[in-house]
Amino acid sequence: MTWGARRRYYCFDGYYYEEAEATCTRDGWTPKPLCAGKICAAPNIPNAEIVGHQRPNYSIYSRIKYKCHPGFEPEQPVEITCNSQTEWTGIRQCTGKMCTAPNIPNAEIMGHQRPNYNIYSRIQYKCRPGFEPEQPVEITCNSQTEWTGIRQCTAKQKLCPDLSVENGLIHKHSSKEEEIFYTCDTGYKPFSGNWWDSVTCSKGSWSEEPQCIREEECGAFPSVHHGKLKKTKQIFHDGETTAFECDPGFIPTQRFIKCVSGTWETPVCEAHMHCGVPPKVENALITSKPEEFYGDGSSVTYVCRSSFLMNGKRTVFCHSGTWEQAPTCKEVMCVAKLTVNMRSDRYPGPEVSVRPGHTITLSCVGKELKLQGHSKITCLSNGEWNVPFPKCEGEVMCVAKLTVNMRSDRHPGPEVSVRPGHTITLSCVGKELKLQGHSKITCLSNGEWNVPFPKCEGGKCGPPPRVNFADTTEITKNEYDSGERVEYSCFNKFTLAQSHPYSKYLTCEHGEWRGNIKCLKPCSVTVEEMDERGIQLQWGEQRNIFSPHEDRISFSCKRGKYSAGIDLRQMCNDGVMNLPLCE
Repeated sequence: MTWGARRRYYCFDGYYYEEAEATCTRDGWTPKPLCAGKICAAPNIPNAEIVGHQRPNYSIYSRIKYKCHPGFEPEQPVEITCNSQTEWTGIRQCTGKMCTAPNIPNAEIMGHQRPNYNIYSRIQYKCRPGFEPEQPVEITCNSQTEWTGIRQCTAKQKLCPDLSVENGLIHKHSSKEEEIFYTCDTGYKPFSGNWWDSVTCSKGSWSEEPQCIREEECGAFPSVHHGKLKKTKQIFHDGETTAFECDPGFIPTQRFIKCVSGTWETPVCEAHMHCGVPPKVENALITSKPEEFYGDGSSVTYVCRSSFLMNGKRTVFCHSGTWEQAPTCKEVMCVAKLTVNMRSDRYPGPEVSVRPGHTITLSCVGKELKLQGHSKITCLSNGEWNVPFPKCEGEVMCVAKLTVNMRSDRHPGPEVSVRPGHTITLSCVGKELKLQGHSKITCLSNGEWNVPFPKCEGGKCGPPPRVNFADTTEITKNEYDSGERVEYSCFNKFTLAQSHPYSKYLTCEHGEWRGNIKCLKPCSVTVEEMDERGIQLQWGEQRNIFSPHEDRISFSCKRGKYSAGIDLRQMCNDGVMNLPLCE
């Protein structure tokens, strides 16, 4: 090529010329041809940022993502591409989120109102006249383009009608229209008796109508401590009277009060015959709120804490200023009265007392005596043994069960036991009672008495006897005529036996209470007992149960254990429940 010749170069698609033409010189072609790759400069998108690391340049066909700043849309990342013309395609501008102008009924926006507002904008509005709230309300456009803080404009409550008072003067605060004060002209006074008073507007009506009465007249009744007067708008003239009544337990010092020269006499209610605070019972509480006083005939009911049994009437009454005898709460204990031929393993003496859950082991003293029943007995939570008390049999004894109106000469208590050959002397308790039969009876070798057991007949009965786990349904008397009867009810969870020979009554017959009352005992099963036998309650959480007579309880075997053949559903029978076994 000759010096000065020129040559033009063409690059392949995707590349571009830095210099498109070269000239032939002594040093060769100048400038040297070079095809460089096409690139896109980093995009500049307002209110957005590139996702990941941003470079100053990108080759064609590169793809990148960007996301809009918080408060701008779209919220999802946007993907754009550098095309062959080194232009970014797919760009979507980031526009700010906006709330449309709020439409609040009965309100006006304060200042210039725009059709749209950026997020986080704050504006104020006020309710129109006749609506509340009266103060301006500020609301905010949140990030979800919703207005927050809006309070609806509600119509103000209807104003009360204008007032006027005859023979008086009314004053109304301009800033407090709901209350009006008034006073009366000379020679008059407000109905309340004060020298000024007020009335209040509420829901469109006044609390009362202002009224001025003459100074010598009486209006509103005075307050009565421990009493009341019927409210009235009647005006009483000098010398007129009105009756009042006192609360229960109080009596008025006078039946009427008089209007004297425009002033009511003071009504007084004095304390009448009443009882003070009910007696405190250890380990018990009363099932009603404390009262300031207890009038004649008032009553309170006591309940014992758990593991304590009540002795006496649970409901006591106030009579003539005095409370009836309060009950006592005795800790539940099981008592084992051992015969002379029986002993306990760890408890010396003829009588053993243990708390619920404790077990004692009994044995007979004597070669020819056997244990009839269970040798191990456990105290239940109701103060009873889990099984019938055993006996040591073999020795013959005569037993005399004395009625409440009979006694023995040398043997105290309701039951007398003697060996064959011994004689006891019996007598009746009570002036009008007579012993029908022999007063002296002797024990025979077969355990029978030599003559029929005598009876005490005639006369009246004293108070009805105590029955285990039961109480009378009515207040008892000190004396009952022959033929009268009393009704009993069992304590909570105990069931009254109704089949023959039992009933719910005892009857006074010839000075002696006749009848049979029995409270069938509930069953107590502890969590420990269930754990020992590998069982649990079929329904509900594991807990101690206390079920009444004939109540059926469903058990299930614990996980990994299987029934040993005893039915898993058992019934309580007078304090005894045969627990199933799972092994």
